[in-house]
Amino acid sequence: MKPPSVAGPQPSRYGKAIGITVAAVLGPVFALAIVASVLASAMGWKASSLPSASMQPGLVVGDMFFIDTRAYTNGRLPARGDIVPHYVPPGQAQARDNDGKRVEYLKRIVGLPNETITMSKGIPAVNGIPFTQRFAALDPPRWRGGEQPRRVREEMPRGQSYELLYYSSNSLYRDGGPFVVPDGFYFVLGDNRDDSLDSRTGKPNGWYVPIADIIGRANFIYWSSFERLDRIGMAVK
Repeated sequence: MKPPSVAGPQPSRYGKAIGITVAAVLGPVFALAIVASVLASAMGWKASSLPSASMQPGLVVGDMFFIDTRAYTNGRLPARGDIVPHYVPPGQAQARDNDGKRVEYLKRIVGLPNETITMSKGIPAVNGIPFTQRFAALDPPRWRGGEQPRRVREEMPRGQSYELLYYSSNSLYRDGGPFVVPDGFYFVLGDNRDDSLDSRTGKPNGWYVPIADIIGRANFIYWSSFERLDRIGMAVK
């Protein structure tokens, strides 16, 4: 005699409703992401992500964004304030990964070819003209044992403004220079000024990025996390 069959656990009405709701919400999001990816590729945009905290607070770990690989073609040159992915110059300790591939960084252009950059108390000056900085806010404790960083708004002379992070316990690279930028090269800094390997930290006298090693210009965030959906579509600036 055949034993009676035992039905497995059945999904509840609430479970089905949640599944339908999630599909209804996320379905269009993923569809839009696919369409955006196809269009971006056609325009010469490349998908990238931020694996480090060196560009906080404007870009956070986990942000995924597009790079316009055609930004500096047809005679167009990088501008002060642009956020650019670039290869680490040869000769630096971090220039290649364990597989021998060139390492990419994401930094902000501060110095242009043939300019002289100095750093005083964390504030850059270009050819003797200093940037301006003013206190903006205190961020939640993080990084070194829960230290609370200061958020500062920096403004370039006749240029854009953006926010930086500073930590009270790290002032190793706040003073330096003069850094004389060679012709055809650029001086770059991270917005998280106390947690960034950039042109200040190169040995022996800083390092500079040739235009040939600039991959493009970061432009729009296309994904961050489910907790940060409001960042989708934000301009990188």
